[in-house]
Amino acid sequence: MTLPSGLGGEGAGVVMSVGPGVTHVRAGDRVAYTASAPLGSYAEERVLDATLARAATDAIRRENRRGHDAEGLTAWYLLKRS
Repeated sequence: MTLPSGLGGEGAGVVMSVGPGVTHVRAGDRVAYTASAPLGSYAEERVLDATLARAATDAIRRENRRGHDAEGLTAWYLLKRS
């Protein structure tokens, strides 16, 4: 990794705006993303490729969403890729 660099691979937040052609999320949606995104989830705001963002349920508190995503992807990986 080249420095200086952002930190953090998984994140969750609220979409502020979307670019042209993005239809699966819109401003105001809660989303989460995982380590497939470039580092930078510790930032207060960031630009992210929309294909990396998934809808995040309101049933899980915001501060816990990143961990739940990582746990879910770990289970998926072990079942499907190991």
